[in-house]
Amino acid sequence: MTSSAWYGLLDHRYAQYRKLRAAKVGGMGTASRYAVVACACALICLLVWTAYAGRERLEMTGPQVQLGGNPLRAGSRKLVGEQSPEGARSEGEVGKEEKRAKKASNQKMLGEQQVPRLVQEEVQELSMAERQTHKEAFECDRHSPLTDVCTLQGDVRINVETGEIVLFARDPAILRGPLSVRPHPRKWDYNAMRDVTELRIRAMDAAASQEFPHWECTSHHRAPAAVFSAGGYCGGAFHDFNEVFLPLFQTVRQLARDVVLFVADLKGPWWWRGAPAADTLVGAMTKHRIRLLGQRNDTQGEAQGVQCFERVTIGLRHHLCMYDEFGGLETRSESLAGARLSDFGPFVAAGLRAEVPSPARVQVAEGSTPVVGIVQRRGTRVLANFEAMLASAEAAGYRAVALVLEELRPQEAVRALRQLDVLVAVHGAGLANLALLRPGAVVMQILPYGEWGKGRLVGREYRNLADLQGAKYLEWHVPLQDTSLVDAYPLTDPVLMDPDSVWREQHTVAAMRIYHQQNVSMPEDMFGAYLRHIKKDLVFKEKLRAESADMTM
Repeated sequence: MTSSAWYGLLDHRYAQYRKLRAAKVGGMGTASRYAVVACACALICLLVWTAYAGRERLEMTGPQVQLGGNPLRAGSRKLVGEQSPEGARSEGEVGKEEKRAKKASNQKMLGEQQVPRLVQEEVQELSMAERQTHKEAFECDRHSPLTDVCTLQGDVRINVETGEIVLFARDPAILRGPLSVRPHPRKWDYNAMRDVTELRIRAMDAAASQEFPHWECTSHHRAPAAVFSAGGYCGGAFHDFNEVFLPLFQTVRQLARDVVLFVADLKGPWWWRGAPAADTLVGAMTKHRIRLLGQRNDTQGEAQGVQCFERVTIGLRHHLCMYDEFGGLETRSESLAGARLSDFGPFVAAGLRAEVPSPARVQVAEGSTPVVGIVQRRGTRVLANFEAMLASAEAAGYRAVALVLEELRPQEAVRALRQLDVLVAVHGAGLANLALLRPGAVVMQILPYGEWGKGRLVGREYRNLADLQGAKYLEWHVPLQDTSLVDAYPLTDPVLMDPDSVWREQHTVAAMRIYHQQNVSMPEDMFGAYLRHIKKDLVFKEKLRAESADMTM
């Protein structure tokens, strides 16, 4: 069939359909037509009403959705701002009430509103749990590779003479029983920790406190307490700074010296460097008398009894570590410490009333005289040409200060170091005092013969300390001809000819013992050249700071 025939057939069928539809509609009565129209109108009204009702329901359930779907809490929050029985309130009054409700605590707000009793009791239980959690704690943090720190909070009592520490707990969530801790930040070192007392701390039921009359408080303190050990290798400057002074600073600096310090394992009064306890670097960190754990009397000779606190920290946090090995490298961080090493010097200087009238940062103006401190040791690693080096420093345009740190009291050492622009010292424990320098200073470490070499860590701890302090660090390596070892060993001895083999074949302690037993010298002309270069660099940095300040004005 052709396309024209198909189109003719379709037109014929469509004409028949139109006639049939017209006949059916025409046959419908008037009543039927009105019924169809009415049904259509009813359907439209139903759809409109359904949409409107759904919108109202969504608005009413808004607080419930916002509060996470809890109908009880949504209902209680909905009551804030509802109309009072006396009548409707204005929008301004509702807004004021909502502001007051936000400022009030949840407990007070729920007490003022007529909320379901179930919700009220639930919130009261949560509030009580929060208060108990905030008030009582009995836990030890052992994650650090260097130190363990325990926290006791609540009714904490310290029997100072026996060294016992007890928390009388009310919170049933606090596990009763003992914990042990050695409060010294060198826990990886077995030899050092043998000299650190292991403290046993215990949590007991508060009701049991009446059964132990010997736990009756001699004195109550609003200030918190910090307990630490001066055992291990303490007594030398390096270990005093690394394991006591810097960790203690990190632990208590936020307390503005309102902290009571308890020291365990004190080896003797000489640890205070010949000064009263209050006039030491430890005393600079507290405004209270220092207590001595395990002894009858404190540092002022008074009986100590049972001291009671609301919070006690046992052990010291340690993120200002100097050395790289045994976890020091990954632990060292001012951000983790929450403290800057450059704040240590001003902190202890203020506590000792030993600050000197100097800028907070080293500034050497052009034409002024910088100050260099040259450290002379007692015993070994002495500077053989010490007097000549002092004269060379004066000739280079410096004011030279001779420092024998072992003979200085803490206040004197702080004052002397806070005025320096440059510090020069042979490798040794005394270099730990560079933590007291001002940022921007220059540190020159003289490494004795045999202690410098590839792969050796000798002296790196002071480079780390200088970097944290914001000081410029320099090293000078003593050559063979400037060491006294040439007078103690034949030239063919491996100690002189092959130090690497000595360090490789002997124990590290044995190698250190060999190379620590020497005196050294630094040629005066070379020392003067170093100082002139340092002086130019200091003045140049000061010029840059002045120019940048002018540009910003």
